[in-house]
Amino acid sequence: VCANSELQQRPDRTNTTLFLHRHLLLHCQVTSSDPVVTDLKVYAAGEVTDSADGLLHPTKDTTVTFETWLRVEMLDVLRLMIEENLVKSLVPDMQYKLVQDMLQLTADPMQHELIRLYSFCAAYAGLKTFHAARPALVKAGFLQQAVEFLRSVIDKDSLADSSSLALDPFERLKALTTSIEVLYLLALTTQQGDYMLPAAGAGTSSKAAASASITDLQQQRQVNVAALQEHGAAPLLAKAVEQSWQISQDRNNFVYVPPARKSAATNGQTAENGSTAAADNDDDSTNDTEEQKKMRAVAEEAIAAASVTFEENWHNFLKAVYDTELVPSYAAFAVQLGCALLQLLHHEGVPNALPSMIVLQQMTAYSNDQLIATAGSILQSAATGQDATAEAPAVDASTAIMSLPQHQDLELAAFAKLCYACAKPESRDVKLLRCSACGVTYYCSSACQKADWKAGHKAVCKQIAEARTRLAASI
Repeated sequence: VCANSELQQRPDRTNTTLFLHRHLLLHCQVTSSDPVVTDLKVYAAGEVTDSADGLLHPTKDTTVTFETWLRVEMLDVLRLMIEENLVKSLVPDMQYKLVQDMLQLTADPMQHELIRLYSFCAAYAGLKTFHAARPALVKAGFLQQAVEFLRSVIDKDSLADSSSLALDPFERLKALTTSIEVLYLLALTTQQGDYMLPAAGAGTSSKAAASASITDLQQQRQVNVAALQEHGAAPLLAKAVEQSWQISQDRNNFVYVPPARKSAATNGQTAENGSTAAADNDDDSTNDTEEQKKMRAVAEEAIAAASVTFEENWHNFLKAVYDTELVPSYAAFAVQLGCALLQLLHHEGVPNALPSMIVLQQMTAYSNDQLIATAGSILQSAATGQDATAEAPAVDASTAIMSLPQHQDLELAAFAKLCYACAKPESRDVKLLRCSACGVTYYCSSACQKADWKAGHKAVCKQIAEARTRLAASI
């Protein structure tokens, strides 16, 4: 609201940065040190009162301020807008700056760890979506910063006892999954910043073209192994897979125990929140009317709810987290992508590039996901010195997992480019074509390309190409 009011007060629009789109206003807000919210009020007991500036999370002694939660939500909105291809007004220079700002927040030790996490997620969304800025981001050291972020997450000893990333399974899994995705995408990416998915358009390509595409992609991935090894990514990636797997097992083994029902505190007994239930033992409740009995029951329920201990409340929170499908889907995604990349690293002789044998055995025996079971079996054979290709015959042993059709479908779901006109993702039946002039926009058909050309790409295509060249020369 403040940002929009400020815009209305700038009729000359001299500061063009603020006028590109609302996402820039959002970006300016989350990167600014100015407070997002002040003087927070809540409505309780029929009146408006001052609110305590914080929430207990995830330990009894830790407060995460509303300021932090709001910034986290704003960063998540920015990430979503970028991923959904809604940020179209930025030239490559500004795309690069936006991602670099997010990386600076990620690396800032003075920022709350949740802000660092969601800044990293927004930066990754930019790396994946901003095709023109990707070469400059790769050259500027995105891989090194991603490895350092993963290192800080993996090393639980470096996290405080009250750390959200240490105790909250969902936030920790989000950090692990995003880190694995970043490393995987960078393993796909050439020095020119492009990447290709072998399954994209496979349903419409000839077998010879598909075979050539897969061969080029395998060579491309192997070239990037040296960079991953140089920055020490392999052991961190193996631990990330193990920890993601463990979170999924914790979810499967979680047993919910409802809090014991508490009656209203009486005889001066104090509830944990410090309040004493007011009970008049001289009153005879047997003469209560039906309406009074209902009111008494409601009051007792409220007192019981207020008497829930922190441990009981945290147990309820874990149940809410584990009841969603996000945890198993995130964990399966992290484990599968991580295993495929680890197989490539292991085959190239990178040490410490496999999860523990116990984890691999558990994965192999996992009946709920055939793809994970297959990946576990392949890596288990690799760990014993036998590259298994039976599940994917006639393929390079280094990419047996990556060559599985189910894994390629997973790649498409994670990294598919979007048509710049209609937002259709590439798939086995759709291979996107890139604009040959600017090299930035992708289209699913000539009809979409012509429509977008008339809709405005014609006016900016040359400028985008020049900005892309200028950005590449500046790095």
